[in-house]
Amino acid sequence: MKIAVIGGDKRMSAVARLFCESGYDCETAATASRSNDVFEVIKDSAVTVLPLPCQKGGKLNAPTSNKEIYVGDIFTAGSGKTLFVGGMLPPDLPQSEDISLREDFLLKNAVLTAEGAIELALCESDFSLFGARVAIFGYGRIGARLASLLNAFGAEVTVVARRSESRALAEISRLSAVGFEKAAEVLRSSDVIFNTVPKRIFGKAELSSFRQDSLYIELASPPYGIAEEDMALCNAKTVLASGLPGKTAFESAGRIIFDTVLAVMRERGLAV
Repeated sequence: MKIAVIGGDKRMSAVARLFCESGYDCETAATASRSNDVFEVIKDSAVTVLPLPCQKGGKLNAPTSNKEIYVGDIFTAGSGKTLFVGGMLPPDLPQSEDISLREDFLLKNAVLTAEGAIELALCESDFSLFGARVAIFGYGRIGARLASLLNAFGAEVTVVARRSESRALAEISRLSAVGFEKAAEVLRSSDVIFNTVPKRIFGKAELSSFRQDSLYIELASPPYGIAEEDMALCNAKTVLASGLPGKTAFESAGRIIFDTVLAVMRERGLAV
């Protein structure tokens, strides 16, 4: 069975290697080390693995390739039976599965994101996390794992969440939890602020609540908690850190993608 691994960053190189080590016939294209023709590689593949996200501005997400490929053309290159697996795929594609919607992938990826966020906070600040006042906006998969790790470091963690259920879960884990009506108060008292909410939650009026000696780490995907054009107005040092596992732990992140694609293949009768 032939597997095509197309585009992406170092995570995808790890994915391709793992397929080869597992005995699959695996070819890659649109990477720094491979100049294979994308469409030739795809056309006779049983499964084509695309990056996370699969596209940027309508073009294949292939940052290390010198070729621009429109992602819409990729889905016409298969045999008709080719299964396309990737992240943030266009909706309503036949023979496809978007792993960025799968809970098994999201839960494992949240662990790597939280670990990378801790590493980033330590590198970008001048103080220890022990005793630091840390705010986490959002208490989903990433927020919950991040709060647990920060608590183990001895940080004073406050969770800011809209839903009362999320605040209750945080309180059960012995964390402080407040609603968004207290966001400005939390911002003024925090040394480090993590945002995990993938929507605009801080407007220009809220940006003045950030302290100049604080650190704001954006973990959410676009449109981010702060509009990119407004980030210069934020008093805090700001760091964009979406897609963190591919930067801080690409081997482990690649393993998670590989395991998830393999689970998809088993569910569809394409692997044992």
